[in-house]
Amino acid sequence: MTAENGSGAEKSVDDDAESPSPSPTDDLVTTAHSLTIKRRKLVYTATTGRIVLRQEVITDGKFDGNQPKAEVFLTAYTLDGADPTSAR
Repeated sequence: MTAENGSGAEKSVDDDAESPSPSPTDDLVTTAHSLTIKRRKLVYTATTGRIVLRQEVITDGKFDGNQPKAEVFLTAYTLDGADPTSAR
């Protein structure tokens, strides 16, 4: 399949498939919030976005880096100033 570029010359549509796509990256957004419930003010942080899960690549016993395997979307809410070791 061919397409005409701006100069009038034809190029193969498959030419675009030859350029490697960029490796996916983590993409997180964090925002700060507060709300009041029964006169008690709660301050919390919301984090949402995408995390890329990667697998180690080993070739002939040598580490060749990490290869993207999956992308996971997340949303997390954390109470600011809370003690993570205490259950409540």
